[in-house]
Amino acid sequence: MFPSEFEGLGTALQTAMATALPSISTARGALAEVVDDRRTALVVEPSGQEFAQAMLLLMDNARSPRQVGRGGRQEIIARFSAERMAATTISVYEDVLSKRVRTRDAELAATQRPGSRTEAAKKGRSAERPSLPLRRFKSFVTYLR
Repeated sequence: MFPSEFEGLGTALQTAMATALPSISTARGALAEVVDDRRTALVVEPSGQEFAQAMLLLMDNARSPRQVGRGGRQEIIARFSAERMAATTISVYEDVLSKRVRTRDAELAATQRPGSRTEAAKKGRSAERPSLPLRRFKSFVTYLR
């Protein structure tokens, strides 16, 4: 049970969901991003009466707790697995570094004379190969797997 009216990250709820425990929660704060009523947890308003009704619902139906528990675990695995987090982090790095390379190349092009050898070399290099920090990060993630 997670009766919070304000929750920063909802890590306790996420931990319970990861272990397939059927959960009852409010949809306040960060918990709203984690729970989906009757699929990943039972979602109620923060009142004792509603929590009591949700507990009775779980106790009266033998299949309901297992279904909610499995749904919560599947959600956590889908959204927070190591592979998903690494892929998201790599995507952010690629986005930031590609913008940085484009900005740097644009600044260099503005300072170079048209047709100079340095200008042509910079234009050809930036779009073809990921930067060294990104290649190192991808190698590290591959090593961890």
